[in-house]
Amino acid sequence: MAPAIEIRPDQHVLICGMNGSGKSTLLRLLTYGYRRLVVIDPKHEEEVPRALVAYTSEQFRQLWPQRSPRVVFRPDPEDAKHRDVDEVIRRCLAFHNVRIAIHETVDYAQASWVVPSLRRAYMTGRSLNVGIAAASQRPIGLHNVAISEAAHVFAFRLQLEGDRKKLAGVLGEAVMTNPPQDFGFLYGGSAAGGAVVACPPLRV
Repeated sequence: MAPAIEIRPDQHVLICGMNGSGKSTLLRLLTYGYRRLVVIDPKHEEEVPRALVAYTSEQFRQLWPQRSPRVVFRPDPEDAKHRDVDEVIRRCLAFHNVRIAIHETVDYAQASWVVPSLRRAYMTGRSLNVGIAAASQRPIGLHNVAISEAAHVFAFRLQLEGDRKKLAGVLGEAVMTNPPQDFGFLYGGSAAGGAVVACPPLRV
């Protein structure tokens, strides 16, 4: 039986899975109900109810949090150093009390480099009530901080063995076998008491 999973607003979450496995759906379910929410959307495709959209860090400063507590930030794909994303997360840390949802997290927390404000959010965000919910197709490319600081880890189907091995350090060898059902997932976190639990497909 799947555990009853309670995720506090200050806790970090990691959701991994191949394209089409269900990870983005779960990310939306876990985060889009928050009143104070910032969604980092590098693919420019997320539609979030009651949220305004910003394309630069200057637009973001004009919108959040005074004009709208919910903003989708769509960064410029040509910004290779992710300066705008860095500034957006820095502002979130300055104002506290916000859930940050990040799609394609590997763009910002690479194995050898992390956007500076994102690293700070992972390390100190809990004391500021800033929680990160991160999704990634390829955990092998993620920086360890995105994995080790996650209080809740959800693993959907992962096509490559290297991706499963990267998560095995957190979830254990159970993650080396994919979930038994399509769109099901493995969960590891406080709700599982240190175990890894196979959960049924999402019903939405």
